[in-house]
Amino acid sequence: RRAGMRPVNVVVDATNHVMLERGQPLHAFDWEQLAEHRIVVRGAAAGERLLTLDGIERVLDPADLVIADARGPVALAGVMGGQVSEVTAGTRVLLLESAFFMPAAVRRTARRTGIASEAAYRFERRVDPAMVPEALDCAAALITRLAGGRTAPGIVEDPPGGWMPEAPTIRLRPRRVAALLGVAVPRAQIGRRLRALGATCRADRDALMITPPSHRGDLRCEEDLAEEVARLGGYDAIPVSLPEAPLASGEDSRARVAARRLRRLFAAEGLAEMVTLAFTDAETNRLLPGYVGRTLTPLALQNPLSSETGELRRSPLAGLVRALRANVGLGADFVGAFEIGKGYGVDAHGRRQEPRAVALLLYGTWPPRGVERAGPPVEFADLKGIVENVLGGLGLEEQRVRWRPIGEEPFLHPGKAAVIEADGATIGVAGALHPKIAQTCDLAEEVWLSELDFETLADYGSRRVELRPLPRFPAVTRDLAVIVDEAFPAAAILEEIRSLADPRIESVRLFDCYHGTPVPPGKKSLAYSIAYRAPDRTLTDEEVSGVHAGVLQRLRERFRLELRS
Repeated sequence: RRAGMRPVNVVVDATNHVMLERGQPLHAFDWEQLAEHRIVVRGAAAGERLLTLDGIERVLDPADLVIADARGPVALAGVMGGQVSEVTAGTRVLLLESAFFMPAAVRRTARRTGIASEAAYRFERRVDPAMVPEALDCAAALITRLAGGRTAPGIVEDPPGGWMPEAPTIRLRPRRVAALLGVAVPRAQIGRRLRALGATCRADRDALMITPPSHRGDLRCEEDLAEEVARLGGYDAIPVSLPEAPLASGEDSRARVAARRLRRLFAAEGLAEMVTLAFTDAETNRLLPGYVGRTLTPLALQNPLSSETGELRRSPLAGLVRALRANVGLGADFVGAFEIGKGYGVDAHGRRQEPRAVALLLYGTWPPRGVERAGPPVEFADLKGIVENVLGGLGLEEQRVRWRPIGEEPFLHPGKAAVIEADGATIGVAGALHPKIAQTCDLAEEVWLSELDFETLADYGSRRVELRPLPRFPAVTRDLAVIVDEAFPAAAILEEIRSLADPRIESVRLFDCYHGTPVPPGKKSLAYSIAYRAPDRTLTDEEVSGVHAGVLQRLRERFRLELRS
């Protein structure tokens, strides 16, 4: 009881006492209950049963190791005995068993059966093979002294002559010990310390060949022995010193530099970063494949927590839209967010892909400014402006970015979406969420989305920024307004003016789009601002007027448009 174990009878108590004293579990069988008075150690047969000492009948597995007589199993090896051969008050002849079982075999059976016995606890952690015969002799002597009787001469060993696992011989170099501990230890002192453990040592040129004792199965390599040398010498004998190492500034990867720059740019636009779960439901994954995941087949989880997290998302847009639904349900009037994350799926060749994307979402009305009662609703121009500002912050000038009408993108509104190109290559899409999907998600107002390929943006974001000196001479600004058809793309005029390649045209931008009186129905008014500047002089009014007149003439010839006074 003082050792924390329940007393059973003198035989079992004696074997338990030896186990606690020597660390070697033993088991006693009633000799007269063993069929043909013999036992063997073997693997269990499929479907065999054993009534263990805890009163539970267990169905055995072929992976289980059992001790069996001529009839069948009488014990789970290293775990628990069976009631069929249990020692009772009527037992007259005992068979004592002491063994070394492989830890993995005992651990597997104990976990499968749910038995947490004292014997299994020790066998799982490896017992000392050299203790097997010693513990057997000790238990036999203790039982005969306490319970009377006599011990039969000799023991039966399997295999004959006993078995000991081959002890490893480890080559220990004093210079390796010094490198690990930070202090030199003489070879003779290393030998003395390890011999105190019971290890055998012999010299081998500049090293020691160490054979650990059988009870130290944890000593398997040079580092283990160095640790013992330090422990036996005292950790306080190791001087305190700072490690010496070359100090060099690290360099971030291209992706980390680009992601950090993108976060700053989006934050400057007033957007919040979201980090959503990579799990989503099958319906959302089907409706929102995104730009990077539109060609991927969804990946389903084998053991999902719920139906709401049954698949890996194909696009970060799936997480943003789910977060939007939650925020709108809590009464949010405006949501402006972005996420830099991965999509997951299987491509046409059966390979798993994890494309990275930059997703952007705008919803609702802008927060009011000053004394305004309500801000304006979010529009496509807001989304376009944010994307262009971010791309500009990565070094993509406005003239290198083009927005073209989209073909078919199932998750976007067919009439309010565009493909984004940079230097002639597609880098993403932008537009309004498809009305049917918005209705499915219970979103009353338009949701504006954009998704860009992260790897392409990372190529631009990791490039060196070119700095130019500030202009020395002032610019002259002229405005022009034209009336065009409703479907006319505003970017066409920007591209045409830039194509003139006149060095005095510094910049051109669209600053107004107007519908209503006096503009005729089906038409719109576009207003542009053109800045003229020369690097070496101040332009005269006559020179600017001449260049500006040439711009107007070119637009009339190219588009047959009407200038608005």
